[in-house]
Amino acid sequence: MQSFDGKVALVTGAGRGIGKAVALSLAQLGCRVVLAARTSGELEKLSSTFKMTRGLAIAVPTDLTRDEDIDTPRQGKRATIRCC
Repeated sequence: MQSFDGKVALVTGAGRGIGKAVALSLAQLGCRVVLAARTSGELEKLSSTFKMTRGLAIAVPTDLTRDEDIDTPRQGKRATIRCC
C-alpha cells in the first residue's frame, strides 16, 4: 500500500458516510486531513477521533454550495497544517 506521509488531503462530506471513511483511511495511511462538511457537530466528533488516534486533522465547517464558503477549507488548511 502506498504511503501518504506528509501529504495533505481535503475531504469534503467528511462528517459521515463515505467521506468519513475516506478521511479515516487517508489518516491511517499517514495523510494529514482537512475535514470539510456542513455539519459541524459531526466534524468535531471525527476530529476528536483523529486526536485520540494521533492523526493530524482540522475540522472546517463549510457549505460548498455557498460561494463565500469555497475558500474556507483552503484557508483553514494553510493556517493549521504545514507540510514538512
